[in-house]
Amino acid sequence: MKKVYIFSGLGVDKRVFQKIDFGNLDIEFIDWMVSMTEFYRSKT
Repeated sequence: MKKVYIFSGLGVDKRVFQKIDFGNLDIEFIDWMVSMTEFYRSKT
């Protein structure tokens, strides 16, 4: 089985691909890194 890595663009996440049939491919979604400012803001 082939592994495919999916990188979403700015402003979208893996949900944009939810209706696509990738068949027998092993899909790995890669999320954008959150900036440290956003990370700490989400913790308060």
